[in-house]
Amino acid sequence: MKWWISSIILCVLCGLSSYTGVAANSQIGKVSWANPYIQKVVERKIMPLDQNGRFNTFDAVTRSEAVQAIIQARAIPLDAKQPLLAKDVQKNHPQYAAFQKLVELGVLDNAAYLKPDAYVTRAQIAKMMALAFQIEVDNQNTASFPDVKRTYWAKDYIESLTDIGIFQGKLDGRFGPFESLRKGQLAKIIVEAQAFEEQLKRYEIAYNVLGKEYIMTPVEHEQSVQAVYRLINEYRAKHQLPALTLEPHLRQMAVIKAYDMLENKYFSHRSPYYGHTWDLVTLYDYSFSALGENLAQQYKTPQQVVEAWIASPSHQANILTANYTHTGIALAKGNNGKYYWVQLFSRK
Repeated sequence: MKWWISSIILCVLCGLSSYTGVAANSQIGKVSWANPYIQKVVERKIMPLDQNGRFNTFDAVTRSEAVQAIIQARAIPLDAKQPLLAKDVQKNHPQYAAFQKLVELGVLDNAAYLKPDAYVTRAQIAKMMALAFQIEVDNQNTASFPDVKRTYWAKDYIESLTDIGIFQGKLDGRFGPFESLRKGQLAKIIVEAQAFEEQLKRYEIAYNVLGKEYIMTPVEHEQSVQAVYRLINEYRAKHQLPALTLEPHLRQMAVIKAYDMLENKYFSHRSPYYGHTWDLVTLYDYSFSALGENLAQQYKTPQQVVEAWIASPSHQANILTANYTHTGIALAKGNNGKYYWVQLFSRK
């Protein structure tokens, strides 16, 4: 990997280069918390109603039903080639292709018995959901349950998914790992997992490997960000340079850097937590062949910060580097009145 980055630090600048069938279910009105989730999984054709138009909220979920719901929720193509070893899921089984695909993806083991008609437990669905939705699972979690022991095989799956809001414990504080999962519960779990997945796709959440936690990376101060982006590209155009592309992933890196400075009370290209900026972006799986960074603090408006960067030779050099193709911009405002601006530049 070839990269370049400048390292000048100034006093206030830093430059581094509608579905009616659900309503027919008389159970729904008795379980108000489940209503919106059931509505969504039915509308999205993830979980079907029965032949009488009922969802059967309290029914236990079979492994076949769970497998099919996961396939539908993630729109996974049924194109697996590896045959199943399972003696109880033959090729004529209605969910053979679904089991086959989840085995291929590592969500299920290619075991001699997959027990398609057995009821799936809350612990089992925790593992299946984590693997199917590719959620990071670790052993440093806030959630804990008295009935989930430290040595239990599903502990990390249960606690990790609870930490990010996909699972919830019971009112008495237990999790109930051995209990059969109910259809209403599965509906909620799937909808929450899809919402979490969408946040990841929008770069509003990132997994911090160092801290072993998901962190929020809010897209804030949109008008200010867009104004800086416009002014930077206008300046590049005056120098016959192509416009930079505002890239969501690189913008997320700028957000992380800005809030890292705000929360850890420093102003530098080198973070006491992450290290250099190239360390930070690499940690969050951002690929680049060249990288630059401009920082500023205390400037209140986009016009002020861009003018300050242009007036500084090192910052101007980043802005006018012809090889850069992408940019990410962020502003973090502290309660103490401090402003932290970050603009990252990269070549892919």
